[in-house]
Amino acid sequence: MLVSVIIPVYNAASYIEEAVRSALMQPETIEIILVEDGSPDESLNKCIELNNRYKNVQLFRHANGSNRGASASRNLGIRVAKAPYIAFLDADDFYLDNRFTETIKIFKNNKEIDGVYGATGTTFTDKQLAANWQCAKKPRVTYISKPILPDKLFHTLLFGANGAFHTNAITVKKSLLKKTEAFNENLSLHQDTDMWLKMALMGKLVKTQNDAPIAVRRVHYDNRITKISNMDFSTRFKLFKAFHEWTKTKKLPHTIIEQIEYKMWKNELFLFDAWTISKKTSKTKSLLFRSLNPGFFFLKRVINQPDLIINKFIFKFMIDYLITKTSKLKWYTLSGHLAKTPPNKKRGFPEHQA
Repeated sequence: MLVSVIIPVYNAASYIEEAVRSALMQPETIEIILVEDGSPDESLNKCIELNNRYKNVQLFRHANGSNRGASASRNLGIRVAKAPYIAFLDADDFYLDNRFTETIKIFKNNKEIDGVYGATGTTFTDKQLAANWQCAKKPRVTYISKPILPDKLFHTLLFGANGAFHTNAITVKKSLLKKTEAFNENLSLHQDTDMWLKMALMGKLVKTQNDAPIAVRRVHYDNRITKISNMDFSTRFKLFKAFHEWTKTKKLPHTIIEQIEYKMWKNELFLFDAWTISKKTSKTKSLLFRSLNPGFFFLKRVINQPDLIINKFIFKFMIDYLITKTSKLKWYTLSGHLAKTPPNKKRGFPEHQA
């Protein structure tokens, strides 16, 4: 099995050599494609040095040395890749010795498989970052926690039921990347999630049996993982909206469309519900508005798009959500608005169900 490893490079002068060396250690790697993305640091000079030192390290840049982002850089790498299989690696991360060992066996045993994903570990540049990570209860290993049939993977990724996989730990056929029409260059965040959802719909992806990491991501103060909240509903809404637009160009089952609309709608609702009048608004008035907002939101959306009411995912979620909000408002009213902590009874929303 021959693999092209694509590494988008931006402000990674301190780490890129380790990334390249880790990819060169893999016997399956026939080329490493560095796409330097207009870095203001010494990344370009470092890439030139690595390109001159190793014959199978190729260096590419965007027109005029411009900064285009990770998606455009990966897409450029995909276009010039020579191998039938493609893997990705972030410039500040690295592969472990066993990166492709099990992946090779899976591809050889089943020619219909389009992609194989494994686990990614995490390392930190200092103890404070590690402590922050632990306080946020983020996993040290990113992986899908159990075997998922290829036709069930889309639902798993969409609702996060059994974890996720990292870009560093997936290997795919180049033919599948052509089907999915590359990474979305209009998304500034979640481009990888968008791509994996597309792949799960268009191809057959399976996990490795061994859950030991095959790659490691490095958490440091300059990378985005330390600066961006996974609960940023505005960026996730943009993701699902863009993905929904893509699905309109494909012939997909109606149930798939319903699930995507639900995720897009839910993120928009949470943005709407998080609105606060002002810092001077009383606790009671703020609670009243926050309790009524979802109802107004639902009514407005149904008026503009009546078919939402027949989407079973959206309808069930909205009913449960309104009941929860109403119960909180009633509890505050009966307690004279003096309680500090309202009830927090969780209800069964669609993504919590099998």
